[in-house]
Amino acid sequence: MRYRVIVAFVLSLLFVGNSWSSELTVLQDLGASLNNKEVSIALRQTGCYGTCAQYKVTLFADGLTIFDGARYTEYKGIKRLKRPPEDILTVLYVMQKNDFLNIQNRIRKGEDGCKEYWTDHSAIFLELSDGKHSHEVYWYLGCKGHKDIPKLQAIKESILKAVNIGDLIESTNK
Repeated sequence: MRYRVIVAFVLSLLFVGNSWSSELTVLQDLGASLNNKEVSIALRQTGCYGTCAQYKVTLFADGLTIFDGARYTEYKGIKRLKRPPEDILTVLYVMQKNDFLNIQNRIRKGEDGCKEYWTDHSAIFLELSDGKHSHEVYWYLGCKGHKDIPKLQAIKESILKAVNIGDLIESTNK
């Protein structure tokens, strides 16, 4: 119960008073959302023209973590893991600290703010959802020099650390 109050507080910091308020409204019934596992954070990495790991990991408010290894991962397929519910708090804190909801939806090419654009890279999709509203950022890893890349890297690292799936991902990328 305590973690639900903390999650509610952290989510309120994320959703209240940001410029996306027309699209992302304040959670109306956060307690029900948490009970129904609707609050989630997802990270998906796409393939590249090589041996880049291709996977998706979703962390739910109750600690359920679902890993889906597609290609070039140590584990192929879906694996359900259980993490302490507090792990989502760490990720939410990092997302809030890095102003995730105000990062543009697409970081891919020059017109998106990339100073350089390299081809043949994979992409990362980061998503925060409450079951009714979500904010997703598409980040092409070939984009170099964008002002928000350090923020996205911090968020990605916090998710991977919280869910502790390095042994499921690492394979041919050693």
